[in-house]
Formats: sequence, structure tokens, C-alpha cells
Amino acid sequence: MRKLMIVGPYPYPDATISGGVERVIDTSISHLQDSWEITVVVPNSISEHECFDGRARFIYHKKGFIPAAFTNLFVLPLWLRRIEARVEPDVIHFHGM
Repeated sequence: MRKLMIVGPYPYPDATISGGVERVIDTSISHLQDSWEITVVVPNSISEHECFDGRARFIYHKKGFIPAAFTNLFVLPLWLRRIEARVEPDVIHFHGM
């Protein structure tokens, strides 16, 4: 089975989907779950968390206290590279970033 990694905003487990990008990611998961192993990576979340909801694996990265410009240029790319090395996706899709 091929692996897909989606990076973008997505609500915490049991929270309501509140925006268009979140809805697109959710709809994509629903349509692709049978033919892809999906990992959704959520930067700038309220806390560090990893879970599986039966459709996809979700990895949440806590927003830090460092200014966003520094985080987005240096910290976030390093974190994403570590996740990429662990997941080994065939395709990476950034949505709403």
C-alpha cells in the first residue's frame, strides 16, 4: 500500500472541523483511506499528540514559544524531516500552509 503524508491544519481529536482546509483534508482522508496509508501532520497544535482514528494516523506538533518566523523557517522543517524519515511516504501534500 502506498503512503501519503498530508501536512496542514486539522482539529484535535473529537473537535469540530471549522474551516475549508480542514474539510478538504477530512474529505481527502475519507476518499483515499482504502488505497493509501495516510498520515496527517498538524503543525502549531495545542499540544504534542499522536493517534489513529481508524482512517489515518494523526501527528500533532505543539506550537512553541519561539517567534513564528523562526519556528517556520528552522524548527518546523527539521521536525517535518524527522516525521518524513519515520513515515517514509510516497507522496507529501502540504495544504493550507
